Amino acid sequence: MLRIATIGTSMITDDFIQVVNANDQAAFVGTLSRDADRGAAFTAERGGERSFTSLDELAAAADVDAVYIGSPNALHYEQALACIAGGKHVIVEKPFCATEAQALEVFRAAEAAGVVALEAMRPLHDPAFHAVEDALGEIAPIRRASLRFGKYSSRYNEVLAGRATNIFDCHMASGSLMDIGVYTVEPMVEIFGMPSGLTSMTTLLDPTTRQLTHGPIDGCGSILASYGGGRISVELAHSKITNDLLPSQIEGERGTIQIDHLSTPRNVRIDYRGDVVRG
Repeated sequence: MLRIATIGTSMITDDFIQVVNANDQAAFVGTLSRDADRGAAFTAERGGERSFTSLDELAAAADVDAVYIGSPNALHYEQALACIAGGKHVIVEKPFCATEAQALEVFRAAEAAGVVALEAMRPLHDPAFHAVEDALGEIAPIRRASLRFGKYSSRYNEVLAGRATNIFDCHMASGSLMDIGVYTVEPMVEIFGMPSGLTSMTTLLDPTTRQLTHGPIDGCGSILASYGGGRISVELAHSKITNDLLPSQIEGERGTIQIDHLSTPRNVRIDYRGDVVRG
């Protein structure tokens, strides 16, 4: 039986706990929240045994084997290191950390402590995504791809109304690329590897919002990646202030794969090129 605690009281943390409670190989112990009363109520409503009032208390808890970290992005690094130091496995919500250096430090600490540290990037483990990977040989050689995910965030309304939110806050590492763009970056790296060249463009929120966002923060953006000295080009599009209604696609010389929703694929289609005859 794996005894699991959580950090954070977000909707996605609630989704995670539902899965834990439905699994006879795991048990939900309780939640750590920056608001102790909220954490206690959240724990009780989901059948937990007890809530936690500090990171040190959670890290030292003998009745916890693993911790799911669903807190704001900028807090992942410190919280993961503390839990690892306490001998806990950690599953960290995407993005794993705010920087590459932080991520590498967390992975090294987990290896040294003999525990597991992994990112909660579910789409990469989706059977539909694996079906796409399995079909790539049918359209090869691949020449171009467009991976897209844009979803208007309800929290953007808070910013427009003049209210601060963790979801648009430079201090919390919560711009569009970090929150939404990872859904395009990670599949690209999984399929094609690390690119040989990158060009990135971002659209920033209006300068009048910077007192709320603690600096310039990206609302949407595009990335153009190249592979093999120009052999393959990949376009990434991400947004949390608009809705992107276009499908993602991977183009090969023998056909094209279309994916309806990159984060939760439900409909994947292959159009084969066939023979091309002039006229």
